[in-house]
Amino acid sequence: VSATGTIRPVDSVEVSSKITARIKSVLVKENDVVKAGQTVAILDGKDYEATKDQASYKVVNTRAKYKRAEYLYSIGAKSKEELEDAEYDYDTAESSLSKTESDLAETVITAPMDGIVVGEPKTAGTMAVQGNSNPTVIMTIADLSKKQILAKVDETDIGSVKVGQKASFTVDTYTGKT
Repeated sequence: VSATGTIRPVDSVEVSSKITARIKSVLVKENDVVKAGQTVAILDGKDYEATKDQASYKVVNTRAKYKRAEYLYSIGAKSKEELEDAEYDYDTAESSLSKTESDLAETVITAPMDGIVVGEPKTAGTMAVQGNSNPTVIMTIADLSKKQILAKVDETDIGSVKVGQKASFTVDTYTGKT
């Protein structure tokens, strides 16, 4: 049976960002070996730092208002509703701060697996767009220790292929070698 196909790694991952930001620096290049957890790229986090500062100020402000409302409620000068509103504002501000801190942490892109950087990574200055349908792929990392051949076998030849059958292949680069 003769078929045309491609050799691919069994395990590979496209590294993209969970946030939208400009790539500040890429710390690896094509064919570099990376370890899981290694920092491979850094996104510009200035906007996220500013948002974090604003969220921090909001937490301080709403905490003070909540404490004041709590005291005034305890002496009977404020209603339970005003206390609950102040508590809600404080909790919302803390939640907002938590989200912005999480976004800021996402400016550091790490390798999700051990492997080799396959193909040319995006360059600094490129906008990394997050998303589910069409995110910006910053780089691809693959484990090249295990590979597979994806070949299109003609329907009329498929009956000749058996499980466990010994196979050989040729590569255009190495003409005459099997």
